[in-house]
Amino acid sequence: GEQHKRAQRKARRLGGITLYFGNVSRFAEHSKARDYAFSLRDDVDAVFVAETHLNPADTEKLIHEARQGGWAANASPATPSKRSTSGNSGGVMMMTKNCWRAAPVILGGAATSLCEGRICAQELTMDGAAVICFDCYFCTDDKFGLVNQAILETICFTTRNGRRPFVVMADF
Repeated sequence: GEQHKRAQRKARRLGGITLYFGNVSRFAEHSKARDYAFSLRDDVDAVFVAETHLNPADTEKLIHEARQGGWAANASPATPSKRSTSGNSGGVMMMTKNCWRAAPVILGGAATSLCEGRICAQELTMDGAAVICFDCYFCTDDKFGLVNQAILETICFTTRNGRRPFVVMADF
């Protein structure tokens, strides 16, 4: 509402950017969450979404739709659920305005394969400075087990142990 608009004006006045993060629990076509995220195009610089629950094919469609809408987009599809034969778990997506010269980041490190569907990243170039933005969905069942440690290790590896500027938007 009005409080959100005041915060946006202040961020722009200070030369900052505005970010939106949401756990949508499902990012299906024509869902309210999806419609809302896409409606933010004029209001925010980047949208981070956790728990899309979309399979690889639907994730590719979503990326295409976002790009058609003028966003730079990157995503990691959900993975098959361990609790259900037909469901899936996780899935993250980020959309950024093209003016930030966004580029998908190839995640690296030995632990990357353990955190599929739980992390994606884009590098944004702002006023000549590059910042890596991560969108993460930590596994609540895992606590500080292998999957969540893999997410943190992937961030450390990609940012060279924090020597590269970064922002993490995450659902814990």
